[in-house]
Amino acid sequence: MVYLTFDDGPHPVYTPLLLDVLSRYGVRATFFVIGARAERYPDVIQRIVSEGHTLANHTWSHEDLATLTRAEFDETVGRTQDLLGDHAAPCIRPPYGSTNEFTEGWAAAHGLRVVLWTASANAWAGLAAPTVAGRLLEGITDGSIVLMHPNAETVQAVEIVLDRLSGRGIKYEPVCEMAEPSLPPVLPG
Repeated sequence: MVYLTFDDGPHPVYTPLLLDVLSRYGVRATFFVIGARAERYPDVIQRIVSEGHTLANHTWSHEDLATLTRAEFDETVGRTQDLLGDHAAPCIRPPYGSTNEFTEGWAAAHGLRVVLWTASANAWAGLAAPTVAGRLLEGITDGSIVLMHPNAETVQAVEIVLDRLSGRGIKYEPVCEMAEPSLPPVLPG
């Protein structure tokens, strides 16, 4: 089982392209969306949901949760949850993976579980698609939660990775489902 996740969207161009690739391979994923971007691109949000993927909270405007007061935390997380409504899965991914001693408890007060990642291609760092794909292929193991971002390199890399791994019996599911099982937070590493 591998869990593909995409942060910082929805992007009006790259998220639909990623959805096209995921559809070709019958793969479902979790999209950790920024509330302000979700508000701006409701058609992309609707497509994510209609194609069987899950939506999860990535704050309203990509705030560093470890630096926020409780009121600021509640505002950014609550506003995003309200926007996503019934489509929101019970998970949150802190931007930058940044947490403090309050993050899990404050998230739990919103009914959310903190989900980080176990593998990342760092595609946001301007790496070429073959490099991104190579990093993904090296980092993916059973149970991996893979962090990616919607950009041109990621679209190409996901196509390469899914093509190379097809036929190997790997299942891809969203890490955050609507009826969430009782799982501990996942830490990067």
